[in-house]
Amino acid sequence: YQSFYALATILHSERPMTGEDVRETLFQSFFGRKVTDAAIRKMFERLRARIPFWDEIIETTRIGNKAARRRKQGVSYRIFCRASDIFPWE
Repeated sequence: YQSFYALATILHSERPMTGEDVRETLFQSFFGRKVTDAAIRKMFERLRARIPFWDEIIETTRIGNKAARRRKQGVSYRIFCRASDIFPWE
């Protein structure tokens, strides 16, 4: 479920998010867990491998020396989940 929330966070964000941004927004603030940057990088690698259309919906850019991801321009999305699911931006 953490990968689902990571993808949802990137899709929802209006700005590119680094792994550090995802860690602070999602894992530290929302889940209350400590996660390493390496674990977040691995999560993105796995998502990219599992979602065949990843490159069509997510663009990767650089902020300084860090990779950042965001929803590509023109891509809209809907998240289908249980009514009891809560997201960090709610």
